[in-house]
Amino acid sequence: MEQIKFQINSVRDISIVNVEGRLDFDTCETLMDAIVNLVKSGKVKIVVEMSKSDYISSAGWSIFIANLRETHRRKGDIFLCGMNSHVKDVYDLLELHEILKSFENVQDALSVFELQLSK
Repeated sequence: MEQIKFQINSVRDISIVNVEGRLDFDTCETLMDAIVNLVKSGKVKIVVEMSKSDYISSAGWSIFIANLRETHRRKGDIFLCGMNSHVKDVYDLLELHEILKSFENVQDALSVFELQLSK
């Protein structure tokens, strides 16, 4: 079983979660715990950088979907970025763009959060 690796950094009040590896049923629990802990601690502006993640199962996608309501309630959001073509194809096929915003890179996602702050 391949392990998922992730690192969380902050830029102002925005948490950047860098994910590496396969995100599936066997590996998603630790990332789910980390995202839930961010939200519980009030860190509700989250960017998930996925350029080093080559596979995301339905269990992996559910991590982000399950935390959207609470982030939105607290005036935050979860943005995805850096998806490779395979992961992006699944994202598009599942029409997740209807509920999860995606960006080419972290800087683009940060810019949207910063625009929201300036309003």
